Amino acid sequence: MKAVVLAVVLAVVPVQAWAECAWVLWSHSGHTSPTSSPSSSMDDYHALSGFPSFNQCVSAGQATAENAAQMALPSASTRHSFALPHGGWRFTVENPTTKAFGFTDFTCLPDTMDPRGPKGSGR
Repeated sequence: MKAVVLAVVLAVVPVQAWAECAWVLWSHSGHTSPTSSPSSSMDDYHALSGFPSFNQCVSAGQATAENAAQMALPSASTRHSFALPHGGWRFTVENPTTKAFGFTDFTCLPDTMDPRGPKGSGR
């Protein structure tokens, strides 16, 4: 019986910790054109802001993507913002003349996660 209770507690604790952490809104950009391969690197991630809840972070990501779509350069005739899985948002722009395409993703992650990967230890 003690093993069952312990298993239930261990199963619930990580979920509670996840729900109670702070959230960071990250941006990630990339682009492509007909004469080049897609460009996107880990260096293109930037932490934009922190939020106390996931819902606040997602709302800020949506607002940021929608504002970016409205402020896009006039030469970009195709501009969109749309939802991504897991609460993310994407802003896209396509230049009709050059067929160049760019995107910026806005993603919320717990403050314990860094999309740029682990830092080198120098050892």
